[in-house]
Amino acid sequence: MSKVKELNTPLLGGLGKYRYPEKNLLLSRIVGGLVWPSSENTGAAVVVAEESSIRPPRMLHVLAEVEDANMGELITKVSTLVWDLCANTFYGRRDQVASRYLGQWNSEARKKRMAQFFFSPAPSSDLPIEYHYSILRDRLNQKTVQFFEGSQLPGLILSVGPNQRLHNDLEYPFVSALAFAVSALTVWEPTTEVYTHTVDDGRGLFWRDRK
Repeated sequence: MSKVKELNTPLLGGLGKYRYPEKNLLLSRIVGGLVWPSSENTGAAVVVAEESSIRPPRMLHVLAEVEDANMGELITKVSTLVWDLCANTFYGRRDQVASRYLGQWNSEARKKRMAQFFFSPAPSSDLPIEYHYSILRDRLNQKTVQFFEGSQLPGLILSVGPNQRLHNDLEYPFVSALAFAVSALTVWEPTTEVYTHTVDDGRGLFWRDRK
């Protein structure tokens, strides 16, 4: 996996902000989807990049996927993706235990001047995972999602099947993480991705509120 390079001067009317040398892609947005682990289930994170294009639908590229049953280890793995792939915002559902871990991580990262990452609720994060999966399913049907060689996701999506519903986030953690990332990139267009403010809750945990 090669690193993403942030461009000093954005291209394509400001939409081309990153370049991914491995596939020679010009990218406009890079985000992550994140499913936190539970006492019984492994958590997962997926990084998805949006190819720069004036008109939608824009091609989405899955750049990386990681998993771990341990909360701290998962956050450590995700932090590597933040640094290497410029994916500093991950979408999913808020979790109190995860908040404590992430807060501690970002506090230490600031002291060491390391990359921090933001966590933000996915679009309509109060709705069941089926809502996000339906958006992912539509993008798959449009053939606007591409996977890296060796990705587990195509096989997992086949396991879910075209008509099966997802009942909870941890049923297929990788698929749910992908659904969170894809729904964020689909529901929120690049020109409307504006944050009113970034909130530090005092524990080093950052939330981003949308306009």
